[in-house]
Amino acid sequence: MVLNWEQIRVDYITNESASYRKLAKKYGVSYTAVGDKARAEGWIKEREHYQTKTLSKTIAAVSKRQASRATRLQAITDKLLNKIERAVDDLEMREIMTDKGAIRQITGALKDIKDIQMIKSDADIREQEARIRGLEKQIEGDVGAQIDIVFADGAEELAR
Repeated sequence: MVLNWEQIRVDYITNESASYRKLAKKYGVSYTAVGDKARAEGWIKEREHYQTKTLSKTIAAVSKRQASRATRLQAITDKLLNKIERAVDDLEMREIMTDKGAIRQITGALKDIKDIQMIKSDADIREQEARIRGLEKQIEGDVGAQIDIVFADGAEELAR
């Protein structure tokens, strides 16, 4: 059997779950031979570089998609707000004040627009959650800290 080391290398670099043992079994070569070849050619660094590059491309694609979605969402809410403004302009003030259903519909639509515009991206939410976890860890670290309270004047009166 002729070994294709390039194919084994590519399989290791591009397949996150590929280990030397799995590759050795898959390609019918010894574990030691795969490990020696990988160390000699720097496969680990190539894998790390590949994963970083892939992650960067993924983040860029997701960011672009989220920006496009946010832009479309903003355009739709602008159209809806324009329609609400036209509807309010078309109604007489007397009609608006007497038709509670119309008032509810208008205020409900405005609230929906506000809610839509306040939507945060998943990345923003994850960042906030990470900050909260960091603060919680910091607080946990301070739990055992000693607190000294010193009374300047009148300490004897408070002790009674």
